[in-house]
Amino acid sequence: MNCYYSNLIEGHDTHPRDIDKALAQNYADELKKRALQKEAVAHITVQKMIDDGNAPDLFWMLFRLLIKLAV
Repeated sequence: MNCYYSNLIEGHDTHPRDIDKALAQNYADELKKRALQKEAVAHITVQKMIDDGNAPDLFWMLFRLLIKLAV
């Protein structure tokens, strides 16, 4: 998982099993772990949009995604 290593470099240690759980919308109860899971999902979502060529206005798309994940 590219997201795992990318976030680890930034000091955000989210284990691959926690990322997989988050992708299935099974978030941790612990707030710090939950936030890291949401960050990983956002990372993966944005990367997929870029890879698929579906990111015409990435700033606003990411902004809306982050607002949605913050709820």
